[in-house]
Amino acid sequence: HGQREIQVFNHGATTYITASIIKLAIMETVMIQAVGEKRQLTEGEKNLLVPMIENSSNDAATALWKKVGKADGGRTAMRRMGATHTT
Repeated sequence: HGQREIQVFNHGATTYITASIIKLAIMETVMIQAVGEKRQLTEGEKNLLVPMIENSSNDAATALWKKVGKADGGRTAMRRMGATHTT
């Protein structure tokens, strides 16, 4: 297997390690964008979401992360969900 990257974030006295939990945020971002565009998930999105969630596919996560606009798209979706301090 290839190398894995783990992001660590610090907020005050609490440190959060994202690891694969970021994949849930990516999935939520894909879904929020689809709803905002008043459309169903595309077959391409579904074909990436399933392995990302069921098999923790990093390749699928990376492809979706790029599709949703990387950090900017993720921040926008998180703010829509009320996570105003997520960066």
